[in-house]
Amino acid sequence: MKNIDENDLIIKLKDAFEKWKNKKKFKSSFEDLDEVFFITDYVLASGFISPKINRMICGRLKDTLNGWVQQIHYWIIPAPYSIISTSESHLFDEKEKEELKLVLKDFMSIVSLNVEVGLTKDAQKEAEYVDNALGMWRKHLPSLIKFSKKVRVSWQEGN
Repeated sequence: MKNIDENDLIIKLKDAFEKWKNKKKFKSSFEDLDEVFFITDYVLASGFISPKINRMICGRLKDTLNGWVQQIHYWIIPAPYSIISTSESHLFDEKEKEELKLVLKDFMSIVSLNVEVGLTKDAQKEAEYVDNALGMWRKHLPSLIKFSKKVRVSWQEGN
């Protein structure tokens, strides 16, 4: 395995990001995206920067949102024979599940847009995807915090 200079890799990552951002004309900053989607950590763990940095970063955004899609799905509809998802799903009343469905719908629209961008290579839609992913995250973060806290407290109290 090559000895990778992490600082050099981070500098190259930020440079590649800025070139991509200037080409695609999206608004989100590297710092804002990195704070939410841990792009630096992802690249450091990978040990390289893809020549297609756009797809690498878009994939990271998708993976993060998709993780939440799966979590929300289990909160709304528990997996059969899963004590964990069944216990957590029962914590939420119908009003809360409707709120969760709105988050799910928004996140799925972003995840689906990434799939479309990967197939079409549409530069404008790719820029929309990046900005919309960050925007949807910010929009729904208070709900995610509220529901995650509810789940944690329930497990902590043994309910």
